[in-house]
Amino acid sequence: MERSTLAGGADTLTLLTGVNNSVNAANVESILGGSGNDTLVLTAQATGATIDLGTGSDTLTLLTGVNNSVNVANVESILGGSGTDTVALTAQATGATIDLAGGADTLTLLTGVNNSVNAANIESILGGSGSDTLVLTTQATGATIDLGAGADTLTLLTGVNNSVNVANVESILAGRRTTRWC
Repeated sequence: MERSTLAGGADTLTLLTGVNNSVNAANVESILGGSGNDTLVLTAQATGATIDLGTGSDTLTLLTGVNNSVNVANVESILGGSGTDTVALTAQATGATIDLAGGADTLTLLTGVNNSVNAANIESILGGSGSDTLVLTTQATGATIDLGAGADTLTLLTGVNNSVNVANVESILAGRRTTRWC
């Protein structure tokens, strides 16, 4: 595991391509990955950071206990912490798994493309003009989901009581328990 800490200015960290990188990073405003399966752990609060891990099966873990704000592309798994995290996808997500854990978190999907996301512990999810598919992998209580234009599909976790405020979703699949959407 490599550790990179940069400070001051607009720092960029470029990971070696063609290998699987495992990096702890702090105080970096821009992080670029390569063609390997990269694992990136942020060890400091990210505010407006841009992260593009390239091809491969990549994982991003945000620092817990703080409020992070990141623009993310080409990351297949994103893990949040106890703070209020804001994640904006800047590339199409196909089969991504995003769990932002505690806090009042927000996920914004890239507009103009068809996204496919498995989501957990996100209180606000915003889509765009594409036909998005969103699968909730944890119970939703009070979440707000607006997938925008397109032929969108929302699948709620089965076997639990969900309570979701929904807009601009053309197909909602729910389980057998009580499910309420507005």
